[in-house]
Parts: sequence; C-alpha cells; structure tokens
Amino acid sequence: MHEFQIDKIPPKGYLLAYFGRGLLFDAYEVSGDSVVCEGLSRFADDEMTEYHFFNRDMEYRAIFSPSRNRWITKTLDKWQEELMEPDLIYAQTVMVKKEYASREGLPAQLVIVNRYEYSAHDTLVLKDYRISY
Repeated sequence: MHEFQIDKIPPKGYLLAYFGRGLLFDAYEVSGDSVVCEGLSRFADDEMTEYHFFNRDMEYRAIFSPSRNRWITKTLDKWQEELMEPDLIYAQTVMVKKEYASREGLPAQLVIVNRYEYSAHDTLVLKDYRISY
C-alpha cells in the first residue's frame, strides 16, 4: 500500500479512497506517524489509485499517474480561497450514497468547493476543487 505523507494530512477527518476493487469512505485520525482508519484494513491487499484526506478546512490528495509512474499530490485549504476573487469560487453540496451516509459518524452530505479562473481567452475554466463537509 502507498505510504502517506503524514505531515500533510489533516489531523482528523474523512478519507475517500479508490482501490482496484472498490471505494472506501470512512473516518480517520492521524496518530503519531500513522493513519488510523478502520476501513483501510479491508483493502490491505488491494492497489490504491487515488485518495483524499479532508476535513472542513483542508484536503490532502494523491492520484497515481501510470504514465508518469508516480503519485501526484496536492494540498488545498480554505485560506487559499480567501485570496481568490469570491466570484471564482462555487461551493456545491452533494449527497453521500446511503450505503455510507447511514453509517455512524459519516456525513450525509459533502461540499465540493470548485475553484475557477479565467483562461487566456477569457473563458471560465475549472482550476481545482476541494472536498469538504
């Protein structure tokens, strides 16, 4: 399994991770130099391809790029959005699938904070997004 960069992960929140045989959405907590997440053990022998550790204010994500044969990581936080033009930020609330939302401690909704920018041709393009709740 991929080694997480513990120092970049929010101390407590939710993990959304994609594996070869399924999706994991579960609560986690950083403890010392490891991530404590009950659901990770179900995928111990599976290959992770993407993960998002997030809380209300911050997200740390990594996506494996087969063409580059490496992980591409990014840290996003709400403070970055405070420096942006308010008209270029759009928060969208999405429902969590009942299979996950019915579990104790997991939110029924997530907030996707979309970050836009203007291209060289003055068209609005999605620059990035951050998962929150």
